[in-house]
Amino acid sequence: MTLLLLGLLLLAPPPGSPGSPELGGAQKPPDPVGTMELVERDTLPALPGMGNFLHLVAIENLPAGAVERNAFLAGFRGAFTDDALMTERVPRRKPGPPRPSLPIRNRFHLLEGSESRGTWRAQVTLEWLPPVPVAAVPRDTSQHVAATPPGLRVTYWALTPEAVEADARPLPIREELAFESAGTSPPEFAVHAGRQVALMLLEALHRLAGELDDDQRVRLEATARRSLAPR
Repeated sequence: MTLLLLGLLLLAPPPGSPGSPELGGAQKPPDPVGTMELVERDTLPALPGMGNFLHLVAIENLPAGAVERNAFLAGFRGAFTDDALMTERVPRRKPGPPRPSLPIRNRFHLLEGSESRGTWRAQVTLEWLPPVPVAAVPRDTSQHVAATPPGLRVTYWALTPEAVEADARPLPIREELAFESAGTSPPEFAVHAGRQVALMLLEALHRLAGELDDDQRVRLEATARRSLAPR
Protein backbone atom coordinates (compact mmCIF):
# COMPACT_ATOMS: atom_id res chain seq x y z
CA MET A 1 0.00 0.00 0.00
CA THR A 2 2.82 2.38 0.85
CA LEU A 3 4.53 1.70 -2.47
CA LEU A 4 1.21 2.30 -4.35
CA LEU A 5 0.69 5.70 -2.70
CA LEU A 6 4.29 6.68 -3.43
CA GLY A 7 3.80 5.82 -7.13
CA LEU A 8 0.64 7.94 -7.37
CA LEU A 9 2.43 10.92 -5.82
CA LEU A 10 5.25 10.64 -8.34
CA LEU A 11 2.78 10.55 -11.28
CA ALA A 12 0.77 13.59 -10.12
CA PRO A 13 1.58 16.91 -11.95
CA PRO A 14 3.40 19.57 -9.93
CA PRO A 15 1.37 22.51 -8.55
CA GLY A 16 0.82 25.33 -11.05
CA SER A 17 1.23 23.13 -14.16
CA PRO A 18 -1.50 23.07 -16.86
CA GLY A 19 -2.77 19.67 -15.72
CA SER A 20 -2.79 20.42 -11.99
CA PRO A 21 -6.08 20.88 -10.03
CA GLU A 22 -5.17 24.55 -9.47
CA LEU A 23 -5.80 25.31 -13.20
CA GLY A 24 -8.93 23.20 -13.58
CA GLY A 25 -7.20 19.93 -14.39
CA ALA A 26 -6.85 20.62 -18.16
CA GLN A 27 -4.90 22.95 -20.38
CA LYS A 28 -6.87 26.11 -21.34
CA PRO A 29 -7.30 26.87 -25.05
CA PRO A 30 -5.84 30.10 -26.48
CA ASP A 31 -7.76 33.28 -25.84
CA PRO A 32 -10.18 33.58 -28.78
CA VAL A 33 -10.27 37.37 -28.51
CA GLY A 34 -6.52 37.71 -28.90
CA THR A 35 -6.54 35.32 -31.86
CA MET A 36 -9.29 37.26 -33.62
CA GLU A 37 -7.45 40.53 -33.14
CA LEU A 38 -4.36 39.02 -34.75
CA VAL A 39 -6.35 37.80 -37.74
CA GLU A 40 -8.01 41.19 -38.19
CA ARG A 41 -4.67 42.95 -38.17
CA ASP A 42 -3.22 40.64 -40.83
CA THR A 43 -6.11 40.59 -43.31
CA LEU A 44 -8.15 43.15 -45.21
CA PRO A 45 -11.76 43.67 -44.15
CA ALA A 46 -14.38 42.10 -46.35
CA LEU A 47 -16.20 44.30 -48.83
CA PRO A 48 -19.80 44.98 -47.77
CA GLY A 49 -22.36 43.67 -50.24
CA MET A 50 -21.93 43.44 -53.97
CA GLY A 51 -21.33 47.13 -54.68
CA ASN A 52 -23.39 49.42 -56.87
CA PHE A 53 -24.59 48.69 -60.39
CA LEU A 54 -24.64 51.36 -63.08
CA HIS A 55 -26.97 51.45 -66.06
CA LEU A 56 -25.32 53.46 -68.84
CA VAL A 57 -28.02 55.07 -70.97
CA ALA A 58 -25.70 55.89 -73.88
CA ILE A 59 -22.29 57.05 -75.02
CA GLU A 60 -22.97 59.52 -77.80
CA ASN A 61 -20.56 60.34 -80.67
CA LEU A 62 -18.33 57.28 -80.41
CA PRO A 63 -15.46 56.99 -82.92
CA ALA A 64 -16.76 56.43 -86.46
CA GLY A 65 -14.56 53.47 -87.36
CA ALA A 66 -15.67 50.06 -86.13
CA VAL A 67 -12.19 49.10 -84.87
CA GLU A 68 -11.68 52.37 -82.99
CA ARG A 69 -15.25 52.28 -81.64
CA ASN A 70 -14.82 48.77 -80.23
CA ALA A 71 -11.43 49.74 -78.80
CA PHE A 72 -12.93 52.78 -77.06
CA LEU A 73 -15.68 50.65 -75.50
CA ALA A 74 -13.12 48.05 -74.40
CA GLY A 75 -11.11 50.71 -72.60
CA PHE A 76 -14.27 52.15 -71.06
CA ARG A 77 -15.50 48.80 -69.76
CA GLY A 78 -12.03 47.87 -68.51
CA ALA A 79 -11.91 50.78 -66.07
CA PHE A 80 -15.01 49.47 -64.30
CA THR A 81 -13.25 46.16 -63.58
CA ASP A 82 -10.49 47.83 -61.54
CA ASP A 83 -10.54 46.92 -57.85
CA ALA A 84 -9.16 50.30 -56.79
CA LEU A 85 -8.97 53.81 -58.22
CA MET A 86 -5.91 56.02 -57.94
CA THR A 87 -6.72 59.48 -56.54
CA GLU A 88 -5.08 62.87 -56.13
CA ARG A 89 -5.77 66.06 -54.18
CA VAL A 90 -6.12 69.41 -55.91
CA PRO A 91 -4.79 72.46 -54.00
CA ARG A 92 -7.60 74.86 -53.11
CA ARG A 93 -5.88 77.84 -51.50
CA LYS A 94 -2.60 78.02 -53.41
CA PRO A 95 -2.23 77.07 -57.08
CA GLY A 96 -0.03 74.07 -57.71
CA PRO A 97 0.07 70.58 -59.16
CA PRO A 98 -2.18 67.87 -57.70
CA ARG A 99 -0.76 65.71 -54.92
CA PRO A 100 -1.11 61.90 -54.98
CA SER A 101 -3.46 60.55 -52.32
CA LEU A 102 -4.63 57.15 -51.14
CA PRO A 103 -6.55 54.95 -53.57
CA ILE A 104 -10.19 54.14 -52.99
CA ARG A 105 -12.04 50.91 -53.63
CA ASN A 106 -14.07 50.83 -56.82
CA ARG A 107 -17.63 50.18 -55.68
CA PHE A 108 -19.35 50.40 -59.07
CA HIS A 109 -20.00 47.74 -61.70
CA LEU A 110 -21.18 48.36 -65.23
CA LEU A 111 -24.55 46.69 -65.79
CA GLU A 112 -24.80 45.02 -69.18
CA GLY A 113 -28.42 44.74 -70.26
CA SER A 114 -31.70 46.38 -69.33
CA GLU A 115 -32.05 48.70 -66.37
CA SER A 116 -33.42 47.33 -63.10
CA ARG A 117 -34.70 48.97 -59.95
CA GLY A 118 -32.05 50.18 -57.51
CA THR A 119 -29.37 50.84 -60.13
CA TRP A 120 -27.52 54.07 -60.77
CA ARG A 121 -27.90 55.84 -64.11
CA ALA A 122 -25.45 57.80 -66.28
CA GLN A 123 -24.89 59.13 -69.77
CA VAL A 124 -21.81 60.35 -71.67
CA THR A 125 -21.55 62.62 -74.71
CA LEU A 126 -18.27 63.00 -76.61
CA GLU A 127 -17.10 65.94 -78.72
CA TRP A 128 -13.88 65.21 -80.60
CA LEU A 129 -11.55 68.17 -81.14
CA PRO A 130 -9.01 68.56 -83.96
CA PRO A 131 -5.39 67.76 -83.07
CA VAL A 132 -3.17 70.63 -82.00
CA PRO A 133 -0.94 71.50 -84.99
CA VAL A 134 2.74 70.67 -84.65
CA ALA A 135 4.75 73.88 -84.24
CA ALA A 136 7.81 72.67 -86.13
CA VAL A 137 8.42 69.60 -88.26
CA PRO A 138 12.02 68.38 -88.59
CA ARG A 139 13.47 68.62 -92.09
CA ASP A 140 14.85 65.10 -91.86
CA THR A 141 11.92 63.13 -93.30
CA SER A 142 13.48 59.87 -92.16
CA GLN A 143 12.78 60.86 -88.53
CA HIS A 144 9.47 59.53 -87.25
CA VAL A 145 7.10 62.18 -85.91
CA ALA A 146 4.36 60.95 -83.59
CA ALA A 147 0.93 62.25 -84.56
CA THR A 148 -0.68 64.59 -82.07
CA PRO A 149 -3.84 62.92 -80.73
CA PRO A 150 -7.15 64.75 -80.95
CA GLY A 151 -8.59 66.48 -77.93
CA LEU A 152 -11.89 65.55 -76.39
CA ARG A 153 -14.71 67.42 -74.67
CA VAL A 154 -16.82 65.19 -72.46
CA THR A 155 -20.27 65.96 -71.06
CA TYR A 156 -21.53 63.44 -68.54
CA TRP A 157 -23.99 63.08 -65.70
CA ALA A 158 -24.90 60.51 -63.06
CA LEU A 159 -27.95 59.89 -60.88
CA THR A 160 -28.33 57.91 -57.67
CA PRO A 161 -31.08 55.27 -57.45
CA GLU A 162 -33.10 57.66 -55.28
CA ALA A 163 -32.80 60.41 -57.92
CA VAL A 164 -33.83 57.94 -60.62
CA GLU A 165 -36.94 56.97 -58.62
CA ALA A 166 -37.79 60.66 -58.12
CA ASP A 167 -37.30 61.35 -61.85
CA ALA A 168 -34.77 64.05 -60.95
CA ARG A 169 -33.15 66.22 -63.58
CA PRO A 170 -29.43 65.44 -63.99
CA LEU A 171 -26.76 68.13 -63.65
CA PRO A 172 -24.25 67.70 -66.50
CA ILE A 173 -20.51 68.01 -65.96
CA ARG A 174 -18.28 69.23 -68.82
CA GLU A 175 -14.54 68.70 -69.06
CA GLU A 176 -11.92 68.98 -71.76
CA LEU A 177 -9.17 66.38 -72.07
CA ALA A 178 -5.74 66.80 -73.64
CA PHE A 179 -3.96 63.49 -74.23
CA GLU A 180 -0.21 63.14 -74.22
CA SER A 181 1.22 62.05 -77.58
CA ALA A 182 2.80 58.59 -77.34
CA GLY A 183 2.88 57.68 -81.06
CA THR A 184 0.37 54.84 -80.52
CA SER A 185 -1.92 53.41 -83.18
CA PRO A 186 -5.51 54.69 -83.49
CA PRO A 187 -6.99 51.62 -81.73
CA GLU A 188 -4.51 51.94 -78.86
CA PHE A 189 -5.36 55.61 -78.51
CA ALA A 190 -9.08 54.77 -78.52
CA VAL A 191 -8.57 52.28 -75.68
CA HIS A 192 -6.71 54.93 -73.69
CA ALA A 193 -9.34 57.60 -74.35
CA GLY A 194 -12.20 55.27 -73.40
CA ARG A 195 -10.52 54.41 -70.13
CA GLN A 196 -9.97 58.08 -69.19
CA VAL A 197 -13.61 58.91 -69.89
CA ALA A 198 -14.70 56.01 -67.69
CA LEU A 199 -12.41 57.15 -64.88
CA MET A 200 -14.03 60.60 -64.94
CA LEU A 201 -17.48 59.01 -64.76
CA LEU A 202 -16.35 56.77 -61.89
CA GLU A 203 -15.16 59.90 -60.09
CA ALA A 204 -18.62 61.47 -60.40
CA LEU A 205 -20.27 58.27 -59.14
CA HIS A 206 -18.01 57.92 -56.11
CA ARG A 207 -18.45 61.61 -55.29
CA LEU A 208 -22.22 61.19 -55.25
CA ALA A 209 -21.72 58.14 -53.02
CA GLY A 210 -19.64 60.18 -50.54
CA GLU A 211 -16.43 58.26 -51.19
CA LEU A 212 -14.32 61.31 -52.17
CA ASP A 213 -13.36 64.45 -50.25
CA ASP A 214 -14.05 67.86 -51.74
CA ASP A 215 -10.44 68.33 -52.83
CA GLN A 216 -9.99 64.72 -53.98
CA ARG A 217 -10.48 63.35 -57.47
CA VAL A 218 -9.67 60.23 -59.51
CA ARG A 219 -6.28 60.50 -61.18
CA LEU A 220 -6.26 60.22 -64.96
CA GLU A 221 -3.41 58.56 -66.84
CA ALA A 222 -1.20 60.65 -69.16
CA THR A 223 -4.09 63.05 -69.64
CA ALA A 224 -4.61 66.69 -68.66
CA ARG A 225 -8.12 67.84 -67.79
CA ARG A 226 -9.86 71.20 -67.62
CA SER A 227 -13.30 71.92 -66.21
CA LEU A 228 -15.77 73.77 -68.43
CA ALA A 229 -18.92 75.66 -67.57
CA PRO A 230 -22.07 73.61 -68.22
CA ARG A 231 -24.15 74.64 -71.21
